[in-house]
Amino acid sequence: MSNKVNERKFNKTLAALAIGLGVVFLLLIVFIILDSVSGGKIYIDNETDKNISMVRITFEDYDGNLMDNLSENSLKAHESTSFKYGDPVLYGGDPSKDFYGIAVYVQFEGEEEIKIEDGLISSRFDGNIRLRFYEEDGDLHMYAKAGLGLFESTAATDINTDFILLLDEADYEIADFK
Repeated sequence: MSNKVNERKFNKTLAALAIGLGVVFLLLIVFIILDSVSGGKIYIDNETDKNISMVRITFEDYDGNLMDNLSENSLKAHESTSFKYGDPVLYGGDPSKDFYGIAVYVQFEGEEEIKIEDGLISSRFDGNIRLRFYEEDGDLHMYAKAGLGLFESTAATDINTDFILLLDEADYEIADFK
């Protein structure tokens, strides 16, 4: 009889522990989803052997006029950063400007500044922006993505592009997708 009582107590304890762990797991998932949906973050990864003396991210209208300066940072080789950029960005508050895009100004140590323009955004943007600098097959790349929502959809931004940075020419070209 005592074995059956102890076995029942053990089963109840095990069930309570499983339920408790399940609740903690669900809360963790909810917090991750809320953090992702909140948007308004910039992630920059420098996976190269080069120091970036300046990377500036701006929103510019179709004519190239500055609408909002989101960030200006420097990154050492193999360094990453992430931060919130503030209020959601509207297209300048100027109804005559239908579209705007993201401009990234990047300068590697000892090199000229390169301006990379990408995307067409026609509505409020409060999503996440990701920049990843990396080297592949002897080329220096910048991958840019600006997405909205939990899955960071790029349908409303058209910013999901891999660029090859041409430091000698202070220019860039769009990389071929493999």
